[in-house]
Amino acid sequence: MISKALLFRFESQTDEDTMDTFLEDLATDVSWEKTTRAWFGIRYMRGEFGVISNFEDEAGREAHLAGTAMANLVAAEHKLMTTAPRITKIDVLGSKMPAVLEGVTKGLVLRFKAKPGKEAEVAQILGIPDGYRQGVLLPTAYYTGETFKPAPRDPLDTVLHIDRW
Repeated sequence: MISKALLFRFESQTDEDTMDTFLEDLATDVSWEKTTRAWFGIRYMRGEFGVISNFEDEAGREAHLAGTAMANLVAAEHKLMTTAPRITKIDVLGSKMPAVLEGVTKGLVLRFKAKPGKEAEVAQILGIPDGYRQGVLLPTAYYTGETFKPAPRDPLDTVLHIDRW
């Protein structure tokens, strides 16, 4: 059960796309941490970002603070942030995680994104109507505790849209 967390809060001195990419890359570093149970890169408001990291115990929290993701966060301070991140240790009093995620320590997510400033052009080329957002999330496998297995998939005709919305 998750009982400990860390809250990181910082202000960006760069554009939002750069910070979004930084947090996505940081998520990759965190994915290798065995004791980090849940991790979220967040945007509070324009220019203000954060990270919430969750652990089962104090040892997990300390391992995260000594890990690669933390080192990369601190290293980015002078290039991406106006000041050092504010770090708060939190005790989690209650949590809810989907049962399917209990015990999962690894996963794989692929994300495709139009280059900054090219979203409208890509939407026009693909014929994406107003009100739809470009994005793809492809679950390709799940971790069984020992190896990866193919992820369950919905029927293709229910999730793939070709020439229609």
